[in-house]
Amino acid sequence: MDENFFGHECVGHSGDTAVSNADLRFVPAMNMGVAVASNNGSAESVYMIAPFALALLMGKDPMKEIPIFEVERKMGMLAGEYESYKGIAKISVVRKGGILFLESKEKLSEQSLALIPESDRLESLKFYMLAGGMRMPAEFVADSPGKIDLYIERNRFHKVK
Repeated sequence: MDENFFGHECVGHSGDTAVSNADLRFVPAMNMGVAVASNNGSAESVYMIAPFALALLMGKDPMKEIPIFEVERKMGMLAGEYESYKGIAKISVVRKGGILFLESKEKLSEQSLALIPESDRLESLKFYMLAGGMRMPAEFVADSPGKIDLYIERNRFHKVK
């Protein structure tokens, strides 16, 4: 139950099996609800569709007013391929299970580190990684939608795709 879904109580229930899933949401004060079911085995998509659809029915813009959609948008924007000056070093930022990972593949080593956000809703694009037991800061700077830089310690990586 979400006690404050755009100022209203919202009750619901969800569940899944290995191959199907469903989510039901209802706002009693507005006598309005949504039921979503799927047989594709991807519970994450169903659990995002129901609040999105209910927000639309309530006249809200879910992309702007439901935090998870803004977080998803930002994560999608940050994912991609990055290179240092003249392509000397290359890294990838990939999404796995709702988390961003920094991956690098060198001739002799391969590394995958979780990028842990410093703020729940990604208000800042500051993250950290745990490398060798040490906390290592990583910060994305988005000057425009197509121009994103990633700073890790003294290294600057430009998003190339």
